[in-house]
Amino acid sequence: MSSRMTGGFFDEEIARDASARADRPRATTDLSPRRRIDFAGLALMLVGLVFGAISYWLITYRGSNVLLIVPSIVAATTGATHLTKWQAPRDLPDADSGSDQ
Repeated sequence: MSSRMTGGFFDEEIARDASARADRPRATTDLSPRRRIDFAGLALMLVGLVFGAISYWLITYRGSNVLLIVPSIVAATTGATHLTKWQAPRDLPDADSGSDQ
């Protein structure tokens, strides 16, 4: 017979246990996703800008082919569109459900 079916002492114990867990302070977590800076996107954008400036200098003053700047534009544009990323919220585990079991 399960403890749910017997009633009495077991129901009171379950209620007492639930109220003790409800009274215990929990770590506050923000459950909404947050925007974070994506450092790989930032680095890609900076590399694209630096090599874009070098490419511009080579095209303007050295007479290089205009297509030289295309990879820099692609890198800067890709990095700029990936500057931020969404981080999923993480729920902290309860104190009872530790790994010491």
